[in-house]
Amino acid sequence: MIYPTGLLQSVLQRRSSRVLAGFMSLALVIVSTLLIPSVGFAAESQPEPPVVLVFPFTNNAGAANASLSNSMAGKVRSKINSLGYYRSTGFSVLHPSIQRALNIENTLTFDEISAPTQSPDRALKINSLVNEPPSYDAHSYYLVGSLDSVNSDTSTGTVTVTLSGTFYDDLGAVIKTGTVSGVATTVTNPDDPTAAAIDNAAGQLVGKLIGPRFLKSSSSNKIDTSSKKTGLGSIILVGLAVALALVIINNRGHSHSSSGSSSSGSTGSTGSTGSTGSTGSTGGTGGGTTTTSPGSPPAPPI
Repeated sequence: MIYPTGLLQSVLQRRSSRVLAGFMSLALVIVSTLLIPSVGFAAESQPEPPVVLVFPFTNNAGAANASLSNSMAGKVRSKINSLGYYRSTGFSVLHPSIQRALNIENTLTFDEISAPTQSPDRALKINSLVNEPPSYDAHSYYLVGSLDSVNSDTSTGTVTVTLSGTFYDDLGAVIKTGTVSGVATTVTNPDDPTAAAIDNAAGQLVGKLIGPRFLKSSSSNKIDTSSKKTGLGSIILVGLAVALALVIINNRGHSHSSSGSSSSGSTGSTGSTGSTGSTGSTGGTGGGTTTTSPGSPPAPPI
């Protein structure tokens, strides 16, 4: 069976469009399958924030301020957590690692845990027990501080709290040290100027020792390529979807045009049936009449 050239081209175009659409659909499925797990993995692979162990503050401001000294570590921890870059934790003799080293392994003494910040080596030893880095390529940190003085000026209603601190890495190296003073007055804080001065001093100490500049450079020093990979995958996915849509639209256009041309051609061919009327002409003998069909030209006179 021989097909007309136009019909054969239309069939081939439709078949090639369907094959191309099938390949595009398969590509969309493959890219989607590869892209979705990568997005989930990127979300799950975000590193945990390094932990800063805050030791109890040493009281150098006299016995009258012992309770203030005991609350300083909690204030500083709150300020560290508010930065959002690191997570802070406090020292506790009930920590499982300390209890194991103290009672089972005998690698820690009661004197060491009773005054954990008496020497830099002692603080480093305790930090290595309770503050492990979140991953092999990360670091942990610890902060040792002291309440140096609390001064009140009754004539002006001013309270000044002075703090000192040193920030260490997990190898015992000093990152930064500093001393700050927080000030509050009864005018601005009539209820409790001392608490306001302590809060002010704690915020200054954290900003001076482990402020946003240091924390960003240390915790975000690696370039996160997961977002770039996800963005590239999204672009590929959208491109494939657009290409598939164009193939489908083009396929429909070819099918409509081919069906229209075939229907118009078949309608026009029916008009040729009128030529059958030419068989109706008959000639008589002698002076007979000539019957002319509507579809044939008139006969010449005899």
